[in-house]
Amino acid sequence: MNCSNQTTSSKRSTIGAVAFLSIAFAILVWPIVFNSQGKLGEAIADSGYATSELGDQRKHHEHVIAKMAEQWPDVDIVDYSSATSPGYHLIMSFVARFVSQDLVILQFASSIFSLVLILVVWRYSARLTGPWPAALLTLPILFSSYFLGAAIWLTTDNAGLLFVVLALGGSVFVGASANRIVKWGLFSAVAVYIRQIHIWVIAPVVLVALLTSGANRFAPKVLQDAEQLKWRLPQVAFTAIVLMLPLAILGVLVYLWGGLTPSHYAQRHNAGFNLATFPLILSLFGAFGIFFLPILIGAGSKELLIGRSGWIAICLGIVIAVIIPTSHDFDAGRWGGSIWTLVEYMPDVAGRSIVFPPLAAIGCFVLLSAWRALRNCGRSRQAAILLLALLGWAIAQSANSQAWQRYCEPIILISLAWMAAMTFSTQSQTQTAIRNRNWWVGPALLSAIQLGLSIATLYLPVFKS
Repeated sequence: MNCSNQTTSSKRSTIGAVAFLSIAFAILVWPIVFNSQGKLGEAIADSGYATSELGDQRKHHEHVIAKMAEQWPDVDIVDYSSATSPGYHLIMSFVARFVSQDLVILQFASSIFSLVLILVVWRYSARLTGPWPAALLTLPILFSSYFLGAAIWLTTDNAGLLFVVLALGGSVFVGASANRIVKWGLFSAVAVYIRQIHIWVIAPVVLVALLTSGANRFAPKVLQDAEQLKWRLPQVAFTAIVLMLPLAILGVLVYLWGGLTPSHYAQRHNAGFNLATFPLILSLFGAFGIFFLPILIGAGSKELLIGRSGWIAICLGIVIAVIIPTSHDFDAGRWGGSIWTLVEYMPDVAGRSIVFPPLAAIGCFVLLSAWRALRNCGRSRQAAILLLALLGWAIAQSANSQAWQRYCEPIILISLAWMAAMTFSTQSQTQTAIRNRNWWVGPALLSAIQLGLSIATLYLPVFKS
């Protein structure tokens, strides 16, 4: 598979792909948004909610936004009813204060974050694949029930992830310059101010900045092909200040809260590390990544399908899934999502579910296959930055006491789409080879499964309620 990154897609194809994704988003999201009723913060009887995102909106985010709108501009960012940073609530409270407190208006405004998120994910993929292949790789994300739930209702999930993707995608796909590094640092700061868990995303930005400086010579060889910039002292000082902003924001919030979350949520979300996050992440890479394996193995076809390193990866996944307790346990934060529902109904041995070892083994093999493929495509540096960033994300996510699938699925799907995109070329002869290999079957099948799950877990409960 030729892995040139030249782009030859026409403007018409780009417009068509953007229109396709935007129309699909509008069909899936806005009918429910426009069917919303009531004003912000109205008291509503808690008789059960169709989705967790709707429950979060009604029990938490509506009231936080309403209270901040009343307090504007002297807003309380210390004692409020959300486990996340106040950035999203401040933005939405501005809309509520100066535009409207009607839920239709507010949910529509909030959904724009999600639409832009999908288009940004698509855009970074399209740089390498062309518009329509990138659109197909993006569909599993668009059809995810967690993405759609966060797009429909007032939650911080997609808003925070948008700025993560802007910072991470730039660091991985775009050549660095002083101005771009500053911009990625600012995106990272906004991500942290919306969800403090996103502090990890500053790491790849700092890494890219270091690789453009004299520190590049101390980096591993796989990272040393970065273009060197001629840094001037004022640039260095200003960039360093910007890159410290996410840490400064988190530090101030931790000081004000007395911990990593507002005090009301410390017991639930800040009760210690949840190591089950690691087998969960690997298992989701296995469950979703298997649909991308034909693309990855095809790009890495010069190596043995499994080989010694493959067996090591498989064994590593099994070991991680066995040494960490993974039985369904509400009090231990091991619940929330289809994979935990499966765990609940399957046997476990000594507190270790039988669901995770095979899936985690596949997940490790998927990640190894991605590394092989991208190395063969001459994208070792991009792959290393992305994989190191994912490691940082996994560590940061484990600091949350709740190991919910909702927190992990979107970024895993985004990462798989980008890894697959990095194996593509838009050269005509390569596109013919890709089509002959039926590369699209896996992503299309996963998209269909994701849409089916969304219908079952999101749309049917909403329409029945």
